[in-house]
Amino acid sequence: MPYETLDHTADYGFIVHSDTLEGLFVESARAMFKEMVENFEDVKPSKCIDVELEEETLEDLFISWLNELLFHFEAHRMLFSKFEVKINGQKLKGKACGEPMDKNRHEMVIGIKSATYHQLKIWQDEKGWHARFICDV
Repeated sequence: MPYETLDHTADYGFIVHSDTLEGLFVESARAMFKEMVENFEDVKPSKCIDVELEEETLEDLFISWLNELLFHFEAHRMLFSKFEVKINGQKLKGKACGEPMDKNRHEMVIGIKSATYHQLKIWQDEKGWHARFICDV
């Protein structure tokens, strides 16, 4: 199981696992959108956006990545289902593919507004990479 949700009073929390750092960013984005839309498997990756980010820290890069995707959801009503990420130092080059939300086809479950730094933790151990993060809903 690449992720689990956390009980949190007013927000929505995740713990995500992956073998690689890039995979952690991909799985975190996937977890977020999978929880937002009931029928995530029906989101077709027909339109892609490129994402290029550079931040001071890994934590900043992680939050910026997730919030960039949420921006495209809010501004363009894009739901994403496929993600690619390459990380080189503090730079990220990525791609997110999906389609515009269609109320006749996509059943929204929760509205995530942003990924936050609250309780954010990214770590690596013998099992791989892990992230704990909380999103505002």
